[in-house]
Amino acid sequence: MEPLSCMVHLQGGKAHIVTSTQMPTADRQAAAAILGVPPQRVTIQNCYFGGGFGRRASSRSAPMASLLEAPGS
Repeated sequence: MEPLSCMVHLQGGKAHIVTSTQMPTADRQAAAAILGVPPQRVTIQNCYFGGGFGRRASSRSAPMASLLEAPGS
């Protein structure tokens, strides 16, 4: 299984997230709350992955990466 990874880019009140996830809606909600933007302004580019086996359903990488990009961090 490949490692979990995520990139978050916040600009102009919009967030763009590139990650591999089985729960993009939950990741969008969590990232929006952390970044202080409405969920409608968060886009998730979901990359193909091989062999997630439920490991990518925990919604941890997008919220953690969002903490690094959040204003004031």
